[in-house]
Amino acid sequence: MTKENGESCLGEDFSFSKHARLLNSAAFKKVLRKGRRFGRNPFFVLYWHAHGLPESRLGVTVSRKVGSAVIRNRVKRAIREFFRTHRHRFKQDGDCVIIARPRAGQVTSAQLRSQLDRVLAKNMSAT
Repeated sequence: MTKENGESCLGEDFSFSKHARLLNSAAFKKVLRKGRRFGRNPFFVLYWHAHGLPESRLGVTVSRKVGSAVIRNRVKRAIREFFRTHRHRFKQDGDCVIIARPRAGQVTSAQLRSQLDRVLAKNMSAT
């Protein structure tokens, strides 16, 4: 159950505002160029770059190789939803870019979230 402003009744903020997104190609390129790559698996590659801002931000890239527009949008929604609900597990001062691989379109959203959870458990505590 959530309040009108996107904050849960338990006091946790699960909103996904524009401030939490990478919005332009320059920001994406900076993360890809200067960031650390980890979390490679058959479904996606994750890049992380510390920036010093008070909030972590997410960028998602899904190419046409993943599938039709419907499938690409489903993959993007699953990744954004995972980030939105698990943001507390990300370091608060970095940008994250997740690049979906072609196999990401062949699995369910639950399987995709499971793989993201596995990568976070394995790698984000080490950054």
